[in-house]
Formats: sequence, C-alpha cells, structure tokens
Amino acid sequence: MTCPVFENCKAAGKHCPYCINGSEYRPIDKKVLFPAIVERARERKEARREHRASESYRIGRRSNQKGKRREREVAKLLGGERVPLSGALDGHPNDVILPNGWRTEVKAHHEGLGILYTWMADAEVVAFREPGEPWLFALTLTRFKLWMDGAGLRRQAVTAAMAAIARGAADTKVGNVVIESHERKSGFSKIRQWMAAENADALLFKADRRDWLVVMDERHLREILVSVPPVARISGE
Repeated sequence: MTCPVFENCKAAGKHCPYCINGSEYRPIDKKVLFPAIVERARERKEARREHRASESYRIGRRSNQKGKRREREVAKLLGGERVPLSGALDGHPNDVILPNGWRTEVKAHHEGLGILYTWMADAEVVAFREPGEPWLFALTLTRFKLWMDGAGLRRQAVTAAMAAIARGAADTKVGNVVIESHERKSGFSKIRQWMAAENADALLFKADRRDWLVVMDERHLREILVSVPPVARISGE
C-alpha cells in the first residue's frame, strides 16, 4: 500500500505498514492532511448538518430556548438570579435562586395540572396530595411575592391550619387566608418528580399559558407564612 502523504511524514518508514488511518501520521507541513482524517472530519460535519436539520433537533432547541425565557421571566418577577446553564454546573443546582436563598425549579406545562387553577378560584392556597404522600401547597405568584415581602401570619394560626389539613378538613382559614385541601389518586406525580429530582425548595410552573403558580412543601409554606428568615444552608447541602 502506498501512503498518499509519505513524503510529508516525519515517521515515514517506521509505522507505514500500520498507519492505515493516519494514527501515526506526523506531518512536516501541517497544512497537508492525511486523506482518511479529512474524510472522517467531512463525515462528522455532514452528520452534524443532518442532525441540525432534523425535526427532533428543532423541537429540542425550541424547548431549550423556551425554558431559558421562562427562567429569566421568573428571576425578573421575583428579583432572583437565574442559574447559569439551568443548574447543569456542579455546585449550582436548579434554575433560579430567590432573594431568600431558595433553590427553585421553573416549569411550563402545556397540559394537565389545570385542576389547581380551578381550585385556586375559591382559595388563596391549595393543599393537594396523592394518598399516602406528603401535602404540597400551591399559591399564586402574586400572593407568594406578598408573603415574601414580609406579610407573615401568626405561628399559632399556621400550626392550627396545618393540623386541620392533616385531619382532612376541606377548607381551613389562617387569618383571612383560605387554604383548601384536595386529595386525588393521580395527577400530581409530575410535580413531585420535578421537585424531588433537583431537591428544589420551590417549584414555579404555569400550565396552558396561565398565571404562574408556586408549589412548596409544608416546611417552606410555614417559613413564609410566619416570616421566619431562611435558615443558612450548610455548604454542599
């Protein structure tokens, strides 16, 4: 076999019987490339071009851009900070960090979960869960911002409300705030998965292009209702 770049190779004659793919090619003039290497680069470039022209790539790109827009929107609304690369970097989890330090996931969902909006029409807060699972609490972004600004309620009232919810009371009042509780056999696993996957303190999501809702567990709801300053995080938590 004759090497097409024999005269330009520093290792000529040493590895030629085995250098069938250019792995031992050591060019004198670096502008002269090994043909097999050139062909592999051309094939990779063509594969990338075909991938970018595919429908799956366009859908993924639109979804990624949409996610970034939603994260910037939430960060601006709440005065928080968007996490670079949507939390993909080590040490920077989740999508947005709120002013009180909460790590927050941001989701926009086209279908399902709309029942929360229906329940919210008659209550300031909706408590919901699947049988056997801990309660989660949803409230509008407007009310969340109000409470984050310090409009807390008495600790005793919050404790009484949580106890009433645990007993299965459909409607509970904390001061002038109505907390309505609902239990369903299915439909909320997606929310729980979102929160558990990234160990988020809160989840902000909107369904069917409606208003933003904020979802959190009981501990975090108590924190904002009684205006307790956020607990300092342990490094690496």
